[in-house]
Amino acid sequence: MSGTVDMDAFVGRRLADVERDLILSTLSRCGGNRTWAADILGVSVRTLRNKLMRYRDSGLIEITPADEAAAQEEQRLQILVAYQPGRRLPS
Repeated sequence: MSGTVDMDAFVGRRLADVERDLILSTLSRCGGNRTWAADILGVSVRTLRNKLMRYRDSGLIEITPADEAAAQEEQRLQILVAYQPGRRLPS
């Protein structure tokens, strides 16, 4: 049956490990697009970014300079999408 999850696969695993795997799998399925992944996961892009940085700093994942540049560009685009006439853009 597609769409079902084998809950036994989670038994005995740390919640932090399950969360990390879910985040990384979702990000992968979104082609690395952090905005989409954050939306699917129900967290802010900032929360997702901070978790990824924590994973990187603890050596659990490797983030390349290209990934960082893409994240910064995505953040700039989010600012432009959120722009409302009459409001100043954040610097």
